[in-house]
Amino acid sequence: MDSGQSFPVLDQVVLDTTDARALAEFYRRLLGFIYRAGDEPPAGAGPDERGHDWLVLHHPSGSPRIAFQQVTALPRSTWPGDAVPQQLH
Repeated sequence: MDSGQSFPVLDQVVLDTTDARALAEFYRRLLGFIYRAGDEPPAGAGPDERGHDWLVLHHPSGSPRIAFQQVTALPRSTWPGDAVPQQLH
C-alpha cells in the first residue's frame, strides 16, 4: 500500500468458468482491458490451448487484473452457504 493510502487495493480477482476464452472476451470488450502477453486468442483457426486453462486480462496501466480459470463444471452458487466451493477468488 502507498504510505498515504488507508484502504486496500484490489490487484486481481479470479473467476471460475466453463469457457475461459468466452468470459475473458466478454470482460475484455466490456472493460477495455487487454490480454496478458501470451494469453491472446490464437491467430486464425489454430488451437486455443491457453483458452482452455487460465487467462489473464489487465487494465492497460497494468492493474487491476481479472483471471479466468477453466473448470469442468460450475455448480450453481449456494451463497451464503458453503456447499459449493468458491467460484470467485
